[in-house]
Amino acid sequence: MKHTLNILFFLTLTGIISAQPGGGRPGGERGGGGRPGGERGRPGESQRVMPISLRIGLIETLGRIGGADAEAILVRTLKQTQVGVEVSLIDLQLTKLSDGAEHQYKEKVLSAAQYILKNPPDAANDIPGQLDMRAVGALWDILVRYKDTTFKDEAEKMLVTEDGLNRRALDYLTKVLEAQAVPILATAYYDANIENRTKDDLWGRINDYLDESPAAGQVMVDRFKEGLQKMADEKVEQAKREADRAQRAAAGGEGGEAGSRADRIAEFRARMQQGGGGGFGGRGGGSRGALRGDLERLGRSPGQGKELAAEAISNRRAILAGVKGTTSDPDFQTMFASLEKRIDDLANPTEETSGRWRLSDPESARREEERRNRGGGEGRTPGTPRRPGQGN
Repeated sequence: MKHTLNILFFLTLTGIISAQPGGGRPGGERGGGGRPGGERGRPGESQRVMPISLRIGLIETLGRIGGADAEAILVRTLKQTQVGVEVSLIDLQLTKLSDGAEHQYKEKVLSAAQYILKNPPDAANDIPGQLDMRAVGALWDILVRYKDTTFKDEAEKMLVTEDGLNRRALDYLTKVLEAQAVPILATAYYDANIENRTKDDLWGRINDYLDESPAAGQVMVDRFKEGLQKMADEKVEQAKREADRAQRAAAGGEGGEAGSRADRIAEFRARMQQGGGGGFGGRGGGSRGALRGDLERLGRSPGQGKELAAEAISNRRAILAGVKGTTSDPDFQTMFASLEKRIDDLANPTEETSGRWRLSDPESARREEERRNRGGGEGRTPGTPRRPGQGN
């Protein structure tokens, strides 16, 4: 009798799940616009009082019940659903039924996740519901969790679209492929049609693999050339501002302390605008400061008690050799020499090399000296100690 009741119960659950929306558009049946089920908080939080959909509640119930019958219904539902959150939740319940070990339906889960990502339900004429907003992230998370490399070609196609950078695809590529993702990111980086902000985001990830990927090093060399050109453009703009300032002074225009203050404000605004595009100078200092920062990255230590691998040393030296030929500027040549010595020190580490290292720009040192000679001026407040760690 008990066995018969269990069979009837599972048949009822199967029928309810099959009848509930969710096999077509992601999100299933949506309520009138509030939070379905009174959901509060982020996905997976335990304070949820009611499930965000009846289907979700039934899937969770099957996971708690356990057993072969529950497992069969979960797998059957996996074949039907087109809701990313449900695929992720079914995967979680199957893992629980396997006592936390990798379950035997991994390939079916990955297949379902990939299918929905490649064939997203059309929600163009509808307001995305709560499940819709979670679905895409849940599907990418599955691919990352299982380190699934078979989706890399599709992810490359989705990486940059007319809507901009797909950060989920970017995360997937870097977390699953790691350094092997650099050629894919580099291809997107060199696309002449992408925006500067997208290039900056791609460079931020490529930069993480300078020690492991020669392709990342080549991007840095090319980026350094771009920065030098932008730095030259900034100097032209600076010369124009100085000429305008001199012309106003000669014509008896705005002068004195008020004029000097206005000029400084105008210069500051111009430098911020210059730093806002192309990824150069966003932290102040214009393109020159960004170039110095990129070079300084090559001199960083891996940390206390750690040594750089021979491959990392070789890659850093190759990058330095590449940027050396891009400019004959004496200040940059001085920085190159300082960086070369630093890399040699990292190749033969001592206790001192593991500490923080800073690459100094001779031009900045000259400006600091000028400010001190003027009694502080617009730079560091007189008497304020210099920032430590400003090595050669």
